[in-house]
Amino acid sequence: MSKNADNLPNDAVFRFLKREYAGFNMTPQVMTIDNRPVIIPCFYIRSSLEAGEAKKKFVRDYFSRQYRDIARYKDAGLQPRKIVFNGGTFVVPFDERDSDKKDCDIADGIMRSAYRDYRRAAAYMQKLNECGIGQGRLTELGLDNIENMEDVYNRYLWEKAKDKAAAFGAFMAKGAKSAYNGAKILLQRADKAHRIRIGADRFCQASRKAVVGAALTTLTLTGGLYAHQQLQEKQKEKAKDKTEKLSKAEVDAREMKAAVMPEVIKPVEGQRKVQAKKKVVSEKRIAVSEKAEQIKVGIKEKTLEKTAVKKGKLPQKIRAEYGLDDEKFQRFMGVVFKHEGGYRNVSWDYPTQMGITSITLKNFWKNNKKLAEELDFPTAGNIKNLNKEQCELIYKKDFYDYYRIGDFKNESIALLLFDIRVNHSSKTASQIIANGIYEARGRKNVRRTDKIVELANGIAGKAKNEQYFYDHMVKARIDFINKHHKRGGEKTNDYNGLMNRAGKFKGKFVATLQQDNNLRLAMYDARGR
Repeated sequence: MSKNADNLPNDAVFRFLKREYAGFNMTPQVMTIDNRPVIIPCFYIRSSLEAGEAKKKFVRDYFSRQYRDIARYKDAGLQPRKIVFNGGTFVVPFDERDSDKKDCDIADGIMRSAYRDYRRAAAYMQKLNECGIGQGRLTELGLDNIENMEDVYNRYLWEKAKDKAAAFGAFMAKGAKSAYNGAKILLQRADKAHRIRIGADRFCQASRKAVVGAALTTLTLTGGLYAHQQLQEKQKEKAKDKTEKLSKAEVDAREMKAAVMPEVIKPVEGQRKVQAKKKVVSEKRIAVSEKAEQIKVGIKEKTLEKTAVKKGKLPQKIRAEYGLDDEKFQRFMGVVFKHEGGYRNVSWDYPTQMGITSITLKNFWKNNKKLAEELDFPTAGNIKNLNKEQCELIYKKDFYDYYRIGDFKNESIALLLFDIRVNHSSKTASQIIANGIYEARGRKNVRRTDKIVELANGIAGKAKNEQYFYDHMVKARIDFINKHHKRGGEKTNDYNGLMNRAGKFKGKFVATLQQDNNLRLAMYDARGR
């Protein structure tokens, strides 16, 4: 890495990246990618223990679009198509896997996309800070992070646009007429040419505001009507599907009856034959009636099950399948729900319901679309409607099971790591845990879940070592919050909440050898349901 940033372009993006370094009295670190000098964002230098590690993390995030293409190949069950160019190996973008482009053109496109994402990250971070919703954070690359910043910024612009539309609407109702009358009076009283010009200019400005206000108000109303129309159409489709299912069941029952209904019984010789035929008809009618009743009962049970889901209760088979009633998980969720409030929607963060952010819910839909539809999960835009049991399922699948929290022998360590994963973003949580392990065990950059479980369980029989590990994990969390959420004496909006929550784990360690037979920790004996 070079420390000379003088030969960089003097544009807004690079000036902003230099200012981030200047805030910490540091010299900008520069490296060259594809014969193009770029500043390594200050975030990577400050969050890494050594220069080599910072460079490695930066390059990985710089080419994060490549990793997304690898995931798309994997989801499609295909082997990634690779090219070698100028000594480097690249994955051909998924959308261009069947392209006849030359390798040099494909590599050039990859480089241009990566550089464009790099500049987008800095540009969005600058915009968020200028709007007062960036919390003074440092620029971090990664395609997911860039898209998240874009979502936050667009939501901020939408809120501001709604406020402006309302103001212009009021102006149209009262201000337009007043502006016209004022301009008219100015023109009538004018005794000099420049007074006439000034009055005309004011009138034109007022007219322009009225036109802009009308346009914005119309746009807002049109968007609202469109959203309302889409919601009505969706509700109609659901009602239609339900009606079609009921109608189909009734039609099946009628067809079954028609298939076995006897024709008019003609007189036949012998009373015995007539009675035998009547008996057969009677039995068939009974069978049809029982079948129709079974169909109605089945429909009723499914309807009741769906109604129960809408009322906030997951089916028992789902709770059993995903282990939602696991005793340890429920105690841990009791702690999480004590920390996490209900619905929150602030301008400087994503909408959140009981600790589940709109991004987490969006990813759950992406990875579990069929399950989310079956259990009537709301979309990320309607996260306020997410109920408690649905939150439990997300916590169980995407946090408790994914990070193997139940495999830790020591419950104090397990609960602490679970809370860190829940309370912070994936990257932040991994960094905090890696820092704690480095301080406690001297292992650098440990991020793999199986390795973390192995290190923690390897000291389960040594209470002093366990407590040393636990205390350093608590300290790493608090240090990270102080480092990234408090700069120059100014605190971010969520600083106090994060610190209060992290501080509650101080002095709460209980050794594995002291855990009783039921694996209950007295300090965390709580139920989530």
